[in-house]
Amino acid sequence: MDRNTGIRKTLWRWLAIPLAMSLIFGTLASESAAASYDPSKIDPALLARVLADPKADFDVIVRTTTTATSKGEREDRADRAGKAINAQGGKAKHALGIVGGASASIKGTHLLALTRSKLVAYVFSDDPFAISFDPAAGAAKATATQATAINATRVWSELGVTGRGIAVAVVDSGIAAHPDLGSRIVAAVDFTTPCAVTPCPAPAVSLVPLGDPGGHGTHVAGLIAGDGTSSGGATTGVAPNANVVDVRVISASGTSNTSTVLRGLQWVLANRSTYNIRVVNMSLGRAPTTSYKQDPLATAAEVLIFAGISVVVS
Repeated sequence: MDRNTGIRKTLWRWLAIPLAMSLIFGTLASESAAASYDPSKIDPALLARVLADPKADFDVIVRTTTTATSKGEREDRADRAGKAINAQGGKAKHALGIVGGASASIKGTHLLALTRSKLVAYVFSDDPFAISFDPAAGAAKATATQATAINATRVWSELGVTGRGIAVAVVDSGIAAHPDLGSRIVAAVDFTTPCAVTPCPAPAVSLVPLGDPGGHGTHVAGLIAGDGTSSGGATTGVAPNANVVDVRVISASGTSNTSTVLRGLQWVLANRSTYNIRVVNMSLGRAPTTSYKQDPLATAAEVLIFAGISVVVS
């Protein structure tokens, strides 16, 4: 072996030592970061996914703790959630004041660190879900008009209650113009259009129908408030004089996620007085992953109920 070859081998040995140490300590640091979290502040199913792939990005909803200011007023929890998310390297998306939090995209290791924040109360997965609707498949089940089947006609005749003067928010796939609804579609707002800025502002309100690519929302609106115009009064909804407010949260492909539905419900809460919204209908849902005391959709439903809005779900 010549002298130069010996020098090169010696140099490689010395270079290999710090490289190996770097890899070892880097792995240990990564494992330490993954092990340092508060399991009481994160949905168990989400935690399992994060631990399995801590380098992946996750769509989440972060709720913050309630903190009183010196004036005895609550701080803006949605704003604090966004700041906590961004401080950990995540990207806050939508303010969700209705549940005291915000939606975000964040890497798993950063998410685990976020659970240690004193500002964070709980982290949920912003679960996607799909909706399917096949009116042809259900046609054979329509053996009687619904209004008669549930004795709605007696309520109309004996109590004079037909929904006149109030509005029902239909949180669904949209509502198309239809003779049975006429001019009683008093507002329409679409939360399914992608937003180019963060945080995303509430979409503009349309005073004319925006359509319904999936058909489900129009079907639901008819069950609620159709007046029978197209059938000569043979088939009507249960509240044939009610107004309807179209809150579209389901995309044309039949998909949505928890944060989109929450944004729709948040809009209903903010605009309930403008349109006299007394009922919100959600003929959609997903399997719960945690207690109703923590689940954001359950929280939003409670907030609406306390605001005087009846919440109807499938």
